Amino acid sequence: MNLTASIRAEAFLARLSGSSDALAAEMRRVLNKLSIEAQAAVKSQKLSGQVLHVRSGTLRRSINRKVFEDATGFFAQVGTNVKYAAAHEYGFSGSVSVKSHVRKIRSKAAKPTKSGKGKESVRQVVVREHSRFVHLPERSFLRSTVKEMFPRIQQELKAAALRALK
Repeated sequence: MNLTASIRAEAFLARLSGSSDALAAEMRRVLNKLSIEAQAAVKSQKLSGQVLHVRSGTLRRSINRKVFEDATGFFAQVGTNVKYAAAHEYGFSGSVSVKSHVRKIRSKAAKPTKSGKGKESVRQVVVREHSRFVHLPERSFLRSTVKEMFPRIQQELKAAALRALK
């Protein structure tokens, strides 16, 4: 025994076209919600110790999100404009230029003073511009978040489409 279901394409397309405004609104709402959650997960989990450790907070503060649509569909983006983010996300091996700078070298005197502590001296040395080889392993914080959220993203988008079509 075969069980089949068929839908008349004209009726389905008419219902779908009548629901396009509701579908667009629902997709925008869900994508907005999911992008906020992804942005929060990147900041609170990936950039707070799980993948990268905070040094200055610049990368974490730079994580932004955007929801938009064009002729091909609806999109949500979570990203950053910090220059070094791609090197961490994808990894990097290569030569980098180190700018000329002044390095402070602190050292303690060999003979302790009357107080029993060694006298600290500070010497400044000019380091000339040079190249050095850097190897950063891949430490994905954006792509890995989306990958972890993907089953939920699919579920939420399917549910939104069904709600809009009812």
